Amino acid sequence: TFVVNLDAKPRTVDGVNLASYGFTAASPTMRAALRQGEPGFVSSGTARNAEAWVLAHGGETARIDLPAAPAGAVAVRVDGTPVAAQRDGARLTLKLPDLTAVATKPAVWPGKAVAVIDLGAGVGLSWSTVQPAQYVAALTASKLGAPRVLRSATEVARVLEQGPADVWAIINPYGEQLPAEPGAARAQIDRVKAFVGRGGVWWETGGYSFHNGGGQVVGPDGLGGLGIPVGGGEVDAPAEPLNVTSTGRAWLGDALAGRVQALVSPVNRGLPRSSADPGHVALVSAARDGGDDFIGGYRLGGYGWLWRIGGFNPNPAVVTPVVVATLEYLAAHPPLDRAAAR
Repeated sequence: TFVVNLDAKPRTVDGVNLASYGFTAASPTMRAALRQGEPGFVSSGTARNAEAWVLAHGGETARIDLPAAPAGAVAVRVDGTPVAAQRDGARLTLKLPDLTAVATKPAVWPGKAVAVIDLGAGVGLSWSTVQPAQYVAALTASKLGAPRVLRSATEVARVLEQGPADVWAIINPYGEQLPAEPGAARAQIDRVKAFVGRGGVWWETGGYSFHNGGGQVVGPDGLGGLGIPVGGGEVDAPAEPLNVTSTGRAWLGDALAGRVQALVSPVNRGLPRSSADPGHVALVSAARDGGDDFIGGYRLGGYGWLWRIGGFNPNPAVVTPVVVATLEYLAAHPPLDRAAAR
């Protein structure tokens, strides 16, 4: 059976409060629903063994209907991590753990090198004003030391394919321009996803990430293919006050957090906190009510990070120190203990 709300407003059907354009679906081995005010889900299986996929942020409470009431005691795991759940017949209610607590651990310890892409004076930036040399200088002056420099799209592809065992983090200073071989933008995006899945860190530094690359206009399909939504706003929207989240303050430290909150930057291609969001960790957000997040990271189902800076021509005084401080934090809080990785 399949019940759909085709209205833009929530509607109660057969006692179920459906979200706008929400639904319920049921078969002998499957259940799915998008109810008003609740995370959406799809579950599949039997009374002895079932699995579910939930559209929610870490920390949210989900009610998941299973195809059949579990037989006997119930043990629930989220990506291998045990999670407490309440059972009422064929329905489980559980609080989803934080994203960082459930990501799959990488097979190898990430390497020690950070890299900055620098394609030379003949290639301009796209909706970013922080030059590759500025990132190189900031990293060199940091605890991380001088980075490697990747000089071509071919070299970027090679490092991505090698995985993070050597170069564990890559900064793309070119804004919404993805360095890729001609006609190979989507293949390069796939490499970035695989790199993140294996524990690597990739930084997108302004504009609409993955919008162009290799002479192609990928458009919204670049981030859309990764399941990541993008906020809107006028291209020439004015800079606005910023807020450092509690996570951001813990990662960046009080001194940098205070400096960031005293500055402004455009937040016009931000990181929305919406039902379409696969979940992200926000460090800096727009200070206005309902504003999108400005700097945050996605796990893409792996143990690494895809970081975005969500604005056209973001303030260099904000983004440069935040990028470096975030990498310093990640270097000091590795995804896998060194001893365990040997």
